[in-house]
Amino acid sequence: MDSDKLESLIKDQKFFGWGLTSTRSPPWIGTSKNKTYYGFQIIKDELLKKIESNKFYLSQFYNSPEIKDAAKHLNELDYRHYVVYYSSLLAFENTQSRNIVECGVCDGLTIFFAMNKYKQDVNFKAYLYDSWDEILEKDLTIKEKTKTGGEYKYLNINSTKKNLLDFENNTIFNKGYIPDVFHSSENPTTIS
Repeated sequence: MDSDKLESLIKDQKFFGWGLTSTRSPPWIGTSKNKTYYGFQIIKDELLKKIESNKFYLSQFYNSPEIKDAAKHLNELDYRHYVVYYSSLLAFENTQSRNIVECGVCDGLTIFFAMNKYKQDVNFKAYLYDSWDEILEKDLTIKEKTKTGGEYKYLNINSTKKNLLDFENNTIFNKGYIPDVFHSSENPTTIS
């Protein structure tokens, strides 16, 4: 790509984050705002308040040397979280099951958006699966062994439980490595 085209792309970009660049306005900017956007924004604002008051701890942000500004990084994840929220909205409106699942939960950041949509039904259940521990060496490629080492060893299931305390009656935490954890966990019989 020549420098003029690159310069034009940078000038026209409306969103940049998590490796995604768009010259189109995302749903939360400009005239495209709708009820889906407003639902997403309410949840994001609630999350930001929780982070600011230390009621939601993002260990993956604070344990990453690449992330210097947690709030800025969270904004860079807007597309990801918007898609999770929108997908949850569609699933909630179009399925009878009220069981949701996340594998690789970390601190609960992503599932927070889905759970906030599902809380409309007080009987929903979120089945969460994670090792809440470092990646097993046997599961790493040779390249990953030199790059990642003990990545994720800082994760703590109790921190995630605290982050998702508002949903404690709806959440089943399944600690262990996939796929083995599926054999020893409480699993849903249906998924939304």
